[in-house]
Amino acid sequence: NENLQIIVKLLKKYQPKIIVLDTVFAPTNGDNFIKNIELFKNELMPLSTFITPNKDELEKIANQKIYTFEEAVKIGKNIVQKYDSSIYLTGGHFAERKEALITKNKTQIFQKEKWSYQYKHGTGCAFSSAFTCFLTTEINSEVASQKASKLVEKLYKKFNSSK
Repeated sequence: NENLQIIVKLLKKYQPKIIVLDTVFAPTNGDNFIKNIELFKNELMPLSTFITPNKDELEKIANQKIYTFEEAVKIGKNIVQKYDSSIYLTGGHFAERKEALITKNKTQIFQKEKWSYQYKHGTGCAFSSAFTCFLTTEINSEVASQKASKLVEKLYKKFNSSK
């Protein structure tokens, strides 16, 4: 909680133009990073330009189980309105590989090729990092998100094929 409060204080002080919040709550095998989800939601999320949750992370934010991509998009729209931050919903955890860019005024759905790979950790972090970089150079979030998504897919396919 103390670290989270420091982050919030610094973001308020420096007010960066773009803040992409990668919602990593816990490692795959390990203790939660975020002990106080309400502090996270009420203090950090409203400061963020974009939040990039996967299905599991969106469930924690919404405090409810999500069964379908369509249900996740509906919940995502509610979160966007409540916390005044846009969402890029990553889709690797759903039956179909779809992703969604959800803003206050628009929701765009992107159908993606379903792919499998051996190393399954870090795709969300890689996406968020690439998305942040592309947001600083691109005209809009749709272009930035799709470039980031393609880059992550390319990197992980390359990584998997080299094994």
